[in-house]
Amino acid sequence: MASHAHAGKFWDGYFRIKPVEKHGQIYRKVGAHTFAKFYPNGGSFWARLPWWPRNLKLVRGRTEEDLRNYVEQAKALEGFHAKMLGGTLGSSVLLAGVGNYRGAALYAAINLFANLYPMMSLRMGRGRAEHIVERRREREQASPSP
Repeated sequence: MASHAHAGKFWDGYFRIKPVEKHGQIYRKVGAHTFAKFYPNGGSFWARLPWWPRNLKLVRGRTEEDLRNYVEQAKALEGFHAKMLGGTLGSSVLLAGVGNYRGAALYAAINLFANLYPMMSLRMGRGRAEHIVERRREREQASPSP
């Protein structure tokens, strides 16, 4: 039971958008913004294609409920990629440990494009969605009630 609480605290801290991530500049500098244009996520190039299944879009609208739904789905996908990143990183280390440097490099490259960049893309989008929700709430609080 205690280990579950520690795991929950870890993931809560992990999913909290850090101040340096707030406006996504860090992700633009490392290329995640460009990657996100082509990776099949809610706002991507792929999702705009007429034959792309509509139910695979993470972003379905701009209402607060749509954005909150996106944040939850993005957290689930990001958590999956984080776990896969750890597993494949471990495989790379094991391969390098037994002298298979080519295999280790291949696993590292796959990990970069299959896990790390999707995680950064999801964090970037999640940060933007949370920022929009926050701004809307501030506007609602600032506007006078009739």
